[in-house]
Amino acid sequence: MMLAEFAMLEGNENEIKSFMNFVFKGVFIHRYRDVVPDIRCLCVSELGEWMKNYPMVFLDDIYLKYIGWTLYDKVIKNQLRKLLENFNR
Repeated sequence: MMLAEFAMLEGNENEIKSFMNFVFKGVFIHRYRDVVPDIRCLCVSELGEWMKNYPMVFLDDIYLKYIGWTLYDKVIKNQLRKLLENFNR
């Protein structure tokens, strides 16, 4: 009984990771460089939340590079500063 439940939970975890990856590749990658600064800010803020809530997944080079690239975005530097302040809490 417990093995079946464990297998089911493990399957759910893989499905959730797959969905998160789908959202990241399907939405974030295309919007973090959007022409609308507010959309870029939302993307970076949400990535920060993901990193804070799921560090085992999102504190990885695959995702951290997007934070680094947005450091060159003068429009969202203030938003990024707020993100880092929240992350340090």
